[in-house]
Amino acid sequence: MDQDKNYFTCYIGGFTGSSVILRRCMDENVYLLHNDAKYPSALKLIKSGDVVLLKYCGGLVAWGIAKRCVECWKNEDGWNHALDVDAWRFYDKEHPERGISSYGIRWATLAGASMATVRQVDPDWAKGRMHQLLPLEQTKLSEDVICQELTLDRLFDLNLKIPAYQRGYCWRRENILMLFNDILGFIRQHGSDEKWLHLGSIVLKGDRECGHDVIDGQQRLLTLAILCWCLDRRNPPSILKSTLGGTANEHRSSKNNLLRAKQTIIEAIKTANIKPDIVKGNLVFTCVTLPAQESEDLAYTFFRASNSTGKALSDYDLLKTHHLRYVSDSSAHFFASCWDRLSMKESPSSDEGIQQELLHLILYRLRHWVRGNEFNIHADDTRSRVLFKHYSVANEPLDGVMEIPKQVKIDSILSGGMEFFHYVEAYRAKLEQFCKLPCQNHLNGLRWHSAGVLYSAIKAELFMFYCKFGEQYLNEALYCIAYRVSILRNKNQIRQTMLATEYIFTKVACYLDRVTLSAEFFAWALNPVERYQPAFDRAVQCRYWESLREMLEKLEASSSFAIKKNIQGITENFKQKD
Repeated sequence: MDQDKNYFTCYIGGFTGSSVILRRCMDENVYLLHNDAKYPSALKLIKSGDVVLLKYCGGLVAWGIAKRCVECWKNEDGWNHALDVDAWRFYDKEHPERGISSYGIRWATLAGASMATVRQVDPDWAKGRMHQLLPLEQTKLSEDVICQELTLDRLFDLNLKIPAYQRGYCWRRENILMLFNDILGFIRQHGSDEKWLHLGSIVLKGDRECGHDVIDGQQRLLTLAILCWCLDRRNPPSILKSTLGGTANEHRSSKNNLLRAKQTIIEAIKTANIKPDIVKGNLVFTCVTLPAQESEDLAYTFFRASNSTGKALSDYDLLKTHHLRYVSDSSAHFFASCWDRLSMKESPSSDEGIQQELLHLILYRLRHWVRGNEFNIHADDTRSRVLFKHYSVANEPLDGVMEIPKQVKIDSILSGGMEFFHYVEAYRAKLEQFCKLPCQNHLNGLRWHSAGVLYSAIKAELFMFYCKFGEQYLNEALYCIAYRVSILRNKNQIRQTMLATEYIFTKVACYLDRVTLSAEFFAWALNPVERYQPAFDRAVQCRYWESLREMLEKLEASSSFAIKKNIQGITENFKQKD
């Protein structure tokens, strides 16, 4: 390790239960201090590049390279000091997954005086215990998997390529300037001295003969490649030459992001004295290199776990990478391109993108309603990863058994790869057609009531009907679904959580799933025994009933409306009596 780095010890306590604090420490590579902890001001002494040693009961258990200290993060339980590190490295080589989850971040600070203490230590003391640590220079993580420190110029010599399954370049001005200012501050402090600025980890897969795929680190490497090219246009890094061919970066939005990055960097270097040799020779990464023949599973594991810089990976990014592992190399670019085009589309009838609306607001909910299970209505939250887990592969497909997916079913069990992409593409096409149908104009009258809760549920259930029975009786289906689901408006308050807990949604979806004729569904929805009286106790209820009545009247006014004889008295019921 660098002889001139500062070393700090951070104590952690025992851990005996689940905790949002613990999950944040593991997911985001941070060390948290409680407001009542000892010596919280010591965090201010830690600078980017310093070595942080985690201690437990006097022994070292993990270490990381400091990135920056954040003091504005707060939690209702009083946690408000956070130190970012590039990644925690643990020492139990036989069971690396234990890490923090074993040693823990103490939930209650009163349990021990040594909890949450930060102290600067003598470098000789730290280096005397370095036999416990994984050396930075070169370490085999498993057979033929190499971990080493590489400067930027050595990285650019590796014939780097962006795989087809990677998302496009997406860094914005603030991301670029944050990296640029870190580099500029480092240069102003150290000049051309033999100092290194550590910029986190990079994961590669391949070898010198065939080139290296960038599994993680694309955003940083492309930004730095543009910086080097702006400083010295005679010798552009090879990664720039291969970036636009056969990757997500060939899409217009990614190209525009690359052009904006170039302009941002050109403006930034006008007043900065930066030499290309310093950038290439003094910036260093911890580089994990997986052999070309290594399973994509291992590459994916590193990719998922190590992405801690720049824009956080969404569940949709992870799903693409996850399912591309089960696709042949010849098909990977096609499926990746389809997925990227889907991620860029906006829904014609929603504020969400069509990818989010389809996978989260419609299919995810329908799949749980059909199963009769409660679910997390915020499933696409990046930290929870609930949406990713739901659509990921539970059972590995068998090798050698190749089948073309048959007609998809909303509650299909999804195997990896082609079946998943086929499932999403089939319902994507149906959703785009569905959003153009006249029934959307009728349904929009309910959109702004009750925070859109009933509207979104009716739309999802109506989409399920459309997928099963087509367009012929869609107005009748809208009438029946809206009438049946709107029974919830009799409650004093409508909450988002009701989408996951109220049985009416499951009931409607289960009937749709089970019936073989649309008439069977209509008969159930309009059953006189199931009719209800609307409550007019509150103004918010009255406004909803009025909008619902207007929509129902427009639907039944159609000359082709097939269930006029079966709805006697329903529509009039929603008109408030004087």
